[in-house]
This record gives sequence, structure tokens and C-alpha cells, in this order.
Amino acid sequence: MSRKPQLSGRSMKELVAELRDKSRLRVDFFDAPVNPEEAPNYYLVQPDGTIDRTKTTWGTDVVCWDYMLQRAEEGKYDDENPSLAIARIERDFNTMVSNALIYNEEHHPVHRSAWQLYKGAQKLVAAWREHNFFCIRCNGDEEENRAVLICDYCCEGLHQDCCREPRPDAQGFCVLRKDSAWFCSEKCRRRY
Repeated sequence: MSRKPQLSGRSMKELVAELRDKSRLRVDFFDAPVNPEEAPNYYLVQPDGTIDRTKTTWGTDVVCWDYMLQRAEEGKYDDENPSLAIARIERDFNTMVSNALIYNEEHHPVHRSAWQLYKGAQKLVAAWREHNFFCIRCNGDEEENRAVLICDYCCEGLHQDCCREPRPDAQGFCVLRKDSAWFCSEKCRRRY
């Protein structure tokens, strides 16, 4: 069954602000970019010695609430298909949380806050998806024996039979859910 997804005319900036506000903690660890003096070896250092403040040393994008709101204002999350818009916001949010988990040791306050942030956002993201999440290829929703799977890197939904690229054999481990990961393509698995 195909339906046209709707987000009730809400802007992506409103959705990012709602995600930030509903998952808000009493700390501001995630508001602005990481201070390189407080977090040595967080940012990628180029061969010429300059610090690349857009990438982490482990190769992911640097993401914070300020960047997400800026991307929303610039239209980077906009798409006619709300499934893709939600996936883009969720991918950046998950990257922000994952970066904090990777860089900070388990008992560090930022690590603990990242888990709280992630858990606090899950109900809201699930509510966004409830009537707005469809296969990005066929625009179909979940049907009996035909679930819409969510890629752990790009956060896009696909029916398994709608994947254009062969599904990678070694799926890996999802740091955020603490279980096995699923990727829609080898390209997403490598980026993860």
C-alpha cells in the first residue's frame, strides 16, 4: 500500500528544535562544537597540521545542536518525502550521540549524558515515524511479511526487496542499540 507521507506542514527546523527540547538535559555538552582544548585528538588533523573541525579523528562528521539547527535553516534536511527528511535528522542526531560515546570513556559525564540524550529522543523519533515513514524506493509502508527496515547509517527505510545494492554479508554491531546492525548497502556499512 502506497501513501503520500505528511509532516503537517512543520519545518525541519521545528523538528530539530523539538528533538533538542524534548531530549534536553541539564547540561550543554551537545549545544556547540567540541572545544579542541578540552578534547584533545577529537578533531581530524590534516597532514599540514591544521585542524579539520568538520571531521573527528575516527572519520565521522562533527555534529552538535547548533550545526543541526543551521543545517535545518539552510534546507539540508528538506525533502518532499518526510521519510528522507526524518532520516537525515536522525542520522545527524545519531552521529552526535555516537561521537560522544566513542570519544568519552563509559563513566565520563558526557558519555552518560549521550546515553540519556539518545534514550530521551527515542519516543519522539518513533512518533515522527508513525505516520511518516515509508520505503524510500517504492513509497510503500509496512505490510504483512514486508517490513520497512531502517539502515543503521543513513536511517532511511527500505523494504529488503527494494534495496538496489546487494546487502552486505557482515552487518556489524550497532553501538546505539547495542545489538546487530543492518545496512542498506555496502557504502553505508563502510561509512558506519
